[in-house]
Amino acid sequence: MGRSLFELRTHLAPPFATVLLGEQARMAPDICAIVGRLFYEGRLTVCPRAAADPAWREKRGQAAGGRPPFDIVSVPEPGRYSRSRGGPVREASSSLIVEQVREALNHVPPGEVLILTPFLAQMRLILEQLRAAGLPRVSVSTVHRAQGGERLVVFFDPVLGRSPFLRGEAGARLINVALSRAQARLVLFLAEEDKTNPHFKINFG
Repeated sequence: MGRSLFELRTHLAPPFATVLLGEQARMAPDICAIVGRLFYEGRLTVCPRAAADPAWREKRGQAAGGRPPFDIVSVPEPGRYSRSRGGPVREASSSLIVEQVREALNHVPPGEVLILTPFLAQMRLILEQLRAAGLPRVSVSTVHRAQGGERLVVFFDPVLGRSPFLRGEAGARLINVALSRAQARLVLFLAEEDKTNPHFKINFG
């Protein structure tokens, strides 16, 4: 109890005793490829039944609204610890998220947009900015609370990608959860310092 199956697989179980997820029907192919490359040894694919379903493909294409299924938005500053807010925050990425949400709502309803961040302080800051922009119905959550959920469009702001927590095994699992919630479009907000995290160094192109 209290230990991840991923950790047990790496350190204890012999290779023949474990099986990695090989097929999924949630994520569009481009998103699936990224998650598979990062966390499933490149083996994760869209299941053939979903890939051959015109309605499955059309739903994801319409939700993306002509934008790439996966995108990285450059954030001009790193996150910082805010004593007044009680945790890591990043004003620049929260403002960029509001802009991206406004554009996404041209293609999907508010209930199909999810904003994720590892830190409660940043979640509260984003909520404040959404309300100020008149966009209060969009969901904002910490990644832990989002496990098991999914939305057509997901925005993920790691805020402080260089933090020891996000660089470790627990951080890798959290990033896996965040990226794999998206069905049609995934947008990742990264400053240059975030890219020192090995989980964000991969070539996403």
